[in-house]
Amino acid sequence: MLSRRFALLALLALAATLAVAAPASAQDPDDRPYERSITVGGDGALFADNDVALFRFGVTTHRRTAGGALRANSAIMRRITTAIRAKGVAPNDIRTDVVSLDRTTVKRKSHYVARNGVTVTIRDLEQAGSIVDAGVRGGATNVYGPEFGVSNADALYRDALGLALADARQKAERMARDAGVALGPVLRIREGSDNYDEDGRFDQSEEASGGGETQIAPGRTSISASVTVTFAVS
Repeated sequence: MLSRRFALLALLALAATLAVAAPASAQDPDDRPYERSITVGGDGALFADNDVALFRFGVTTHRRTAGGALRANSAIMRRITTAIRAKGVAPNDIRTDVVSLDRTTVKRKSHYVARNGVTVTIRDLEQAGSIVDAGVRGGATNVYGPEFGVSNADALYRDALGLALADARQKAERMARDAGVALGPVLRIREGSDNYDEDGRFDQSEEASGGGETQIAPGRTSISASVTVTFAVS
Protein backbone atom coordinates (compact mmCIF):
# COMPACT_ATOMS: atom_id res chain seq x y z
CA MET A 1 0.00 0.00 0.00
CA LEU A 2 2.85 2.39 0.90
CA SER A 3 4.73 1.50 -2.27
CA ARG A 4 1.71 2.51 -4.40
CA ARG A 5 1.44 5.80 -2.51
CA PHE A 6 5.16 6.57 -3.07
CA ALA A 7 4.81 5.73 -6.79
CA LEU A 8 1.86 8.13 -7.15
CA LEU A 9 3.78 10.92 -5.42
CA ALA A 10 6.77 10.32 -7.72
CA LEU A 11 4.55 10.62 -10.84
CA LEU A 12 3.04 13.89 -9.59
CA ALA A 13 6.50 15.32 -8.96
CA LEU A 14 7.65 14.32 -12.45
CA ALA A 15 4.63 15.99 -14.06
CA ALA A 16 5.30 19.21 -12.16
CA THR A 17 8.93 19.19 -13.30
CA LEU A 18 7.94 18.72 -16.96
CA ALA A 19 5.42 21.58 -16.74
CA VAL A 20 8.08 23.98 -15.44
CA ALA A 21 10.57 22.91 -18.10
CA ALA A 22 8.12 23.24 -21.02
CA PRO A 23 9.67 25.13 -23.98
CA ALA A 24 8.63 28.72 -24.68
CA SER A 25 7.04 27.67 -28.00
CA ALA A 26 4.42 25.69 -26.09
CA GLN A 27 3.27 28.74 -24.17
CA ASP A 28 0.13 30.65 -24.97
CA PRO A 29 0.84 33.14 -27.83
CA ASP A 30 -0.73 35.90 -25.76
CA ASP A 31 2.01 35.43 -23.13
CA ARG A 32 4.84 36.15 -25.59
CA PRO A 33 6.63 39.53 -25.51
CA TYR A 34 4.73 42.32 -27.34
CA GLU A 35 5.96 42.89 -30.90
CA ARG A 36 7.39 46.40 -31.35
CA SER A 37 5.74 48.09 -34.32
CA ILE A 38 4.21 51.25 -35.75
CA THR A 39 0.85 51.21 -37.52
CA VAL A 40 -0.04 54.14 -39.80
CA GLY A 41 -2.60 54.98 -42.44
CA GLY A 42 -1.72 56.23 -45.90
CA ASP A 43 -3.76 57.99 -48.56
CA GLY A 44 -3.16 58.49 -52.25
CA ALA A 45 -5.12 60.37 -54.90
CA LEU A 46 -4.73 61.30 -58.52
CA PHE A 47 -6.82 62.98 -61.19
CA ALA A 48 -7.64 61.78 -64.69
CA ASP A 49 -9.45 63.38 -67.58
CA ASN A 50 -12.87 61.84 -68.11
CA ASP A 51 -13.10 59.97 -71.40
CA VAL A 52 -16.49 58.20 -71.08
CA ALA A 53 -19.98 59.60 -70.50
CA LEU A 54 -23.40 58.00 -70.02
CA PHE A 55 -26.63 59.65 -71.16
CA ARG A 56 -30.18 58.37 -70.90
CA PHE A 57 -32.66 59.16 -73.68
CA GLY A 58 -36.36 58.58 -73.10
CA VAL A 59 -39.60 58.97 -75.00
CA THR A 60 -43.19 59.10 -73.72
CA THR A 61 -46.26 58.67 -75.92
CA HIS A 62 -49.99 58.95 -75.21
CA ARG A 63 -52.61 57.05 -77.24
CA ARG A 64 -56.18 55.83 -76.75
CA THR A 65 -55.19 52.16 -77.08
CA ALA A 66 -52.37 50.12 -75.58
CA GLY A 67 -51.21 48.90 -78.96
CA GLY A 68 -51.27 52.37 -80.42
CA ALA A 69 -49.19 53.77 -77.54
CA LEU A 70 -46.57 51.01 -77.88
CA ARG A 71 -46.36 51.26 -81.68
CA ALA A 72 -45.94 55.02 -81.62
CA ASN A 73 -43.37 54.76 -78.85
CA SER A 74 -41.33 52.09 -80.65
CA ALA A 75 -41.31 54.08 -83.88
CA ILE A 76 -39.91 57.15 -82.15
CA MET A 77 -37.31 55.14 -80.24
CA ARG A 78 -36.09 53.59 -83.50
CA ARG A 79 -35.57 57.08 -84.90
CA ILE A 80 -33.67 58.08 -81.77
CA THR A 81 -31.29 55.11 -81.85
CA THR A 82 -30.79 55.46 -85.60
CA ALA A 83 -29.82 59.11 -85.16
CA ILE A 84 -27.43 58.26 -82.31
CA ARG A 85 -25.76 55.44 -84.24
CA ALA A 86 -25.32 57.76 -87.22
CA LYS A 87 -23.05 59.83 -84.94
CA GLY A 88 -20.68 56.90 -84.52
CA VAL A 89 -22.05 55.24 -81.36
CA ALA A 90 -21.62 51.45 -81.51
CA PRO A 91 -24.75 49.26 -81.17
CA ASN A 92 -23.31 47.61 -78.04
CA ASP A 93 -23.12 51.04 -76.39
CA ILE A 94 -26.89 51.52 -76.59
CA ARG A 95 -28.80 49.62 -73.88
CA THR A 96 -32.54 49.59 -73.20
CA ASP A 97 -33.18 50.17 -69.51
CA VAL A 98 -36.93 50.72 -69.28
CA VAL A 99 -40.09 49.79 -71.19
CA SER A 100 -43.43 50.54 -69.55
CA LEU A 101 -47.12 50.86 -70.40
CA ASP A 102 -49.73 52.39 -68.08
CA ARG A 103 -53.44 53.05 -68.33
CA THR A 104 -54.60 56.39 -67.00
CA THR A 105 -57.92 58.20 -66.78
CA VAL A 106 -58.45 61.93 -67.24
CA LYS A 107 -61.99 63.37 -66.97
CA ARG A 108 -63.44 59.84 -67.19
CA LYS A 109 -61.63 59.16 -70.43
CA SER A 110 -59.01 56.41 -70.45
CA HIS A 111 -55.84 56.43 -72.49
CA TYR A 112 -52.46 54.69 -72.38
CA VAL A 113 -49.00 56.02 -71.69
CA ALA A 114 -46.00 54.16 -73.09
CA ARG A 115 -42.43 54.90 -72.03
CA ASN A 116 -39.10 53.69 -73.35
CA GLY A 117 -35.58 54.65 -72.33
CA VAL A 118 -32.07 53.77 -73.45
CA THR A 119 -28.69 54.41 -71.83
CA VAL A 120 -25.98 55.44 -74.27
CA THR A 121 -22.25 55.14 -73.59
CA ILE A 122 -20.35 57.90 -75.39
CA ARG A 123 -16.63 57.22 -75.85
CA ASP A 124 -15.81 60.23 -78.02
CA LEU A 125 -16.62 63.13 -75.73
CA GLU A 126 -15.96 65.67 -78.45
CA GLN A 127 -19.12 64.32 -80.08
CA ALA A 128 -21.21 64.26 -76.88
CA GLY A 129 -23.06 67.50 -77.58
CA SER A 130 -23.93 66.58 -81.14
CA ILE A 131 -25.09 63.11 -80.03
CA VAL A 132 -27.44 64.66 -77.47
CA ASP A 133 -28.84 66.98 -80.14
CA ALA A 134 -29.27 64.07 -82.56
CA GLY A 135 -31.27 62.11 -79.97
CA VAL A 136 -33.54 65.10 -79.33
CA ARG A 137 -34.09 65.66 -83.05
CA GLY A 138 -34.92 61.96 -83.32
CA GLY A 139 -37.81 62.45 -80.90
CA ALA A 140 -36.45 62.08 -77.35
CA THR A 141 -38.82 63.74 -74.88
CA ASN A 142 -36.33 63.61 -72.00
CA VAL A 143 -32.55 63.40 -71.64
CA TYR A 144 -30.61 62.73 -68.42
CA GLY A 145 -26.87 62.94 -67.88
CA PRO A 146 -24.03 63.07 -68.15
CA GLU A 147 -22.45 60.53 -65.83
CA PHE A 148 -18.71 60.86 -66.43
CA GLY A 149 -15.97 58.31 -65.85
CA VAL A 150 -12.58 57.07 -67.00
CA SER A 151 -12.14 53.90 -69.02
CA ASN A 152 -8.98 52.76 -67.19
CA ALA A 153 -10.22 53.39 -63.65
CA ASP A 154 -8.92 50.04 -62.31
CA ALA A 155 -5.35 50.75 -63.42
CA LEU A 156 -5.52 54.26 -62.00
CA TYR A 157 -6.78 52.91 -58.68
CA ARG A 158 -3.77 50.61 -58.46
CA ASP A 159 -1.53 53.63 -59.05
CA ALA A 160 -3.36 55.42 -56.22
CA LEU A 161 -2.65 52.43 -53.94
CA GLY A 162 1.07 52.86 -54.64
CA LEU A 163 0.83 56.52 -53.65
CA ALA A 164 -1.02 55.56 -50.47
CA LEU A 165 1.71 53.08 -49.50
CA ALA A 166 4.40 55.70 -50.09
CA ASP A 167 2.45 58.15 -47.92
CA ALA A 168 2.24 55.56 -45.12
CA ARG A 169 5.98 54.93 -45.26
CA GLN A 170 6.79 58.65 -45.02
CA LYS A 171 4.56 58.98 -41.96
CA ALA A 172 6.12 55.92 -40.31
CA GLU A 173 9.66 57.18 -41.00
CA ARG A 174 8.86 60.50 -39.35
CA MET A 175 7.23 58.84 -36.34
CA ALA A 176 10.14 56.44 -35.90
CA ARG A 177 12.68 59.29 -36.11
CA ASP A 178 10.80 61.35 -33.54
CA ALA A 179 10.46 58.33 -31.24
CA GLY A 180 14.17 57.49 -31.50
CA VAL A 181 13.68 54.04 -33.01
CA ALA A 182 14.73 52.42 -36.29
CA LEU A 183 12.04 51.60 -38.84
CA GLY A 184 12.05 47.99 -39.95
CA PRO A 185 10.28 45.97 -42.64
CA VAL A 186 6.55 45.92 -43.33
CA LEU A 187 4.70 43.39 -41.20
CA ARG A 188 1.12 43.87 -42.42
CA ILE A 189 -0.74 45.85 -45.10
CA ARG A 190 -4.50 46.29 -45.19
CA GLU A 191 -6.18 47.88 -48.19
CA GLY A 192 -8.72 50.56 -47.37
CA SER A 193 -11.91 51.34 -49.30
CA ASP A 194 -11.69 52.84 -52.76
CA ASN A 195 -13.45 56.09 -53.49
CA TYR A 196 -14.24 57.07 -57.04
CA ASP A 197 -15.24 60.68 -56.51
CA GLU A 198 -16.39 62.20 -59.77
CA ASP A 199 -16.39 65.97 -59.52
CA GLY A 200 -17.00 68.21 -62.50
CA ARG A 201 -15.44 71.18 -60.71
CA PHE A 202 -11.95 70.01 -61.58
CA ASP A 203 -10.46 71.41 -64.78
CA GLN A 204 -13.65 71.82 -66.75
CA SER A 205 -13.22 72.65 -70.41
CA GLU A 206 -14.90 75.86 -71.46
CA GLU A 207 -14.27 75.45 -75.18
CA ALA A 208 -17.31 75.35 -77.42
CA SER A 209 -17.29 72.42 -79.81
CA GLY A 210 -18.85 74.40 -82.62
CA GLY A 211 -22.22 75.49 -83.95
CA GLY A 212 -25.22 75.72 -81.69
CA GLU A 213 -25.01 72.20 -80.29
CA THR A 214 -25.34 71.27 -76.62
CA GLN A 215 -22.14 72.06 -74.73
CA ILE A 216 -20.51 69.30 -72.65
CA ALA A 217 -17.56 69.98 -70.31
CA PRO A 218 -16.12 66.60 -69.28
CA GLY A 219 -13.87 67.78 -66.44
CA ARG A 220 -11.78 65.32 -64.42
CA THR A 221 -12.28 62.44 -62.00
CA SER A 222 -10.55 62.07 -58.63
CA ILE A 223 -9.50 58.49 -57.82
CA SER A 224 -8.28 57.84 -54.28
CA ALA A 225 -7.11 54.88 -52.24
CA SER A 226 -6.13 54.22 -48.63
CA VAL A 227 -4.05 51.62 -46.82
CA THR A 228 -3.16 50.71 -43.23
CA VAL A 229 0.44 49.54 -42.81
CA THR A 230 2.25 48.07 -39.81
CA PHE A 231 6.05 48.45 -39.72
CA ALA A 232 8.44 46.70 -37.35
CA VAL A 233 10.67 48.96 -35.24
CA SER A 234 13.82 48.29 -33.25
